[in-house]
Amino acid sequence: YETNGKWIHQDGEKNFDCIYSNKMLQNLTNDALQLSIKKQSSILNNGGIVFHSFWKGEECYEMKNALFNHHLEEDLDELFSPHFEILLLEAYEEMEEDDSILFIGKKN
Repeated sequence: YETNGKWIHQDGEKNFDCIYSNKMLQNLTNDALQLSIKKQSSILNNGGIVFHSFWKGEECYEMKNALFNHHLEEDLDELFSPHFEILLLEAYEEMEEDDSILFIGKKN
């Protein structure tokens, strides 16, 4: 997914068993993240897994023309739960205590 809101396709639509990102979805607005989650669900095989990490917090700011949109567990639960069974949603330490969130979900 590009930050300008357009999907990248190669050789048409493909389906996947797993989609992974490490703090890349933070560059999306909340609306774009919601669209991304819906699209992820549509291109995952049944029982497919999503595995994403996020910076934890309520901040949303731009730096050097890049968006940094942090999230809380309850926000991610609300965004992902219509499309995925939540297998894991918890805070962890990357640089400071509880500064990050790990989400693992299984396609409904």
